[in-house]
Amino acid sequence: MEQKRILIIDDNDQIREIMKLTLEYEGYKILTAANGQDGLDLLGEPPRPGLILLDLMMPVMNGWEFIAEINKDQDLKKIPVLVVSAYLESEDLEKSPVDCCGFLEKPVDMQLLNQQIALHYREVP
Repeated sequence: MEQKRILIIDDNDQIREIMKLTLEYEGYKILTAANGQDGLDLLGEPPRPGLILLDLMMPVMNGWEFIAEINKDQDLKKIPVLVVSAYLESEDLEKSPVDCCGFLEKPVDMQLLNQQIALHYREVP
């Protein structure tokens, strides 16, 4: 059975690495990107991840810009996006014009993250 793939997009090297190592231990195949543009580039080639963990405040291309870009593509917009950020209230996310499956506040509770992954992960062709 092939490992479930998750893409982590976060400009903080330590946060990215901690989430990567923790989720690899849980059995996931993890892809990482330091900003939205790098994340978008990784999505160009299948197989695609079944979930994206996305920070909002990043250089080059922030999380909102990334979401706007993937929403332009019929295949990419099927990938669930879980926002992981220290800079947004959940009420702001609900008012957002872009579609996210959820919001987790930093610092991330890894048990809660695993629950959210189980809830939202889906294979995307």
